[in-house]
Amino acid sequence: MQTTGNLGLKKPEGTDIVDIADLNGNMDILDNAVNGKVDKVTGKQLSTNDYTAAEKTKLAGVATGATNYTHPATHPPAIIAQDSSNRFVTDAEKTAWNAKAGTAVATTSTNGLMSTADKTLLNNNTGFGTTAGTATAYTLTLSPAPTALIAGLKFSFKTHIASGANPTLNPNTLGAKAIKKPNGNAAILALNGIYTVVYDGTAFILQGEGGEYGTATAADVIAPKTIGTDNGLVTGTIPVRANDQVATIARFERVGRISAGFNKGAYITDSGYGAGIASVAIEDANIDQANWLRGKPMFGQDGTIFNRTAAGGSSGQYDAHTAVIGKLSADSGLNYVYLAPTPDTQKTAYDPGTWVRFPLPNLVPENYLQGKPMLGQDGAIVPRVNYQTVNSAAWGGTNLFVRIPLGAYITKSAVDASAHEIIVSPAQMRQADGNLTEGNIRNGVTIFGVPGSLQPMQSASGMLFGPGSITITGLSFTPKVFTFYVDYNNPGGWTNIGGYWVDPAITVGFTIQAGNSGGGGFSINVTPTPGGITVTNSYGQITAQQYNWMAWG
Repeated sequence: MQTTGNLGLKKPEGTDIVDIADLNGNMDILDNAVNGKVDKVTGKQLSTNDYTAAEKTKLAGVATGATNYTHPATHPPAIIAQDSSNRFVTDAEKTAWNAKAGTAVATTSTNGLMSTADKTLLNNNTGFGTTAGTATAYTLTLSPAPTALIAGLKFSFKTHIASGANPTLNPNTLGAKAIKKPNGNAAILALNGIYTVVYDGTAFILQGEGGEYGTATAADVIAPKTIGTDNGLVTGTIPVRANDQVATIARFERVGRISAGFNKGAYITDSGYGAGIASVAIEDANIDQANWLRGKPMFGQDGTIFNRTAAGGSSGQYDAHTAVIGKLSADSGLNYVYLAPTPDTQKTAYDPGTWVRFPLPNLVPENYLQGKPMLGQDGAIVPRVNYQTVNSAAWGGTNLFVRIPLGAYITKSAVDASAHEIIVSPAQMRQADGNLTEGNIRNGVTIFGVPGSLQPMQSASGMLFGPGSITITGLSFTPKVFTFYVDYNNPGGWTNIGGYWVDPAITVGFTIQAGNSGGGGFSINVTPTPGGITVTNSYGQITAQQYNWMAWG
């Protein structure tokens, strides 16, 4: 079965059974559809727009004869009623308002409102006052008064006293902070000085201090010029010298050079030698043409001394006329040999190729000290200082012979200024006399550095009861020889027991020790100890009885 496209009415086909229910359903659908339609009026057309109750009410309010109103594009200002909330604004007023800053905080490149911090800084960047307190701890009351120490705070003050080392400033009791120069050094403030500072968050920094100072002092600056320093202006002390100052000292330095010493100062005046040239004068009475050779001009002046050359004598030598060995000179303390050449009729000089000679047969290196050259030759005699070690020593029976190195012994002893000292070692003394040994010198005595080990003989004796052995203690020495024998006044056991012992060191390795009982010998064991000795027998032959004993060491 098919249906219609709009209302869905059922359409039976030729083979379908007609159902009354389907027909009734189609009728109900058509009835409902017709009920929602309006009747068509002749001459009127239907609209696709809905007509609402609100539109009908609106149309009911339109006056009879009313027409469609077109609102004009402009109105004259006079028809507008103004009040406190509604006013006209002119172009000038609008331009002025547009030029006003916004509500944003101003920056260095954009206008705006002032921040709280900027306002605080502005309030604090004014003020002036005079300090109080001490030279190292200033106090200050500013007017107007700052409310806080913030970075950028700037003010000025006058000092009531010159500052001491590392001064601080406490403005309006907000806290004491160091006063520093821009370079970080402690500030130096003068009495009644006017200063401006800026707080950098840590310290008050002086303003207007400029750059760094150099290291120049008054001694580096020409007087009366001044130079700025950390301590203010300093006047120079270098004196300005005029030209032709007379040198205070002059001396020969080397061939072709004389140096002159003159007063320190600044030589800044042009001399007669030309612009940019200063001058000093050297004065010496011996600067005289008569004092230097002819043909050897100095300072542009030729000398007048006749020069005798080597060609005038045999092989360039001239024999001295006389020679005098000088004594100690009063002015220099030196000895001189004065050679007088053959007299000339005028002042004469002998050039380097000419010799004046005088025989001195004893002037040979073997006759004077090394390190004391004479006439270009060093001496051959070796100077010896104190405490030279001798080569050897020998005992001649009555005299001690000490062989010392060759040389000159001229150094004064620290003990005896008229004598010299040498060193003879203990080994050399023993070499000189073989009897100088430790064993031949008493213990506690040192001879020529050799300590003695010979002990004086000591002895002890006593009586004890020997219960099978003999033990002695408490001696002040170690026994070297020991004897014991029965005490006949208190016999017991074998009454004739006795014995002896000698240290093998005395008998050169041989053991001398034995026990005796009634004429027959028996072996004993002897053990010396520091301060004592013990005697035992393996067969009990040292019976328990009283014994007399003696010990030597």
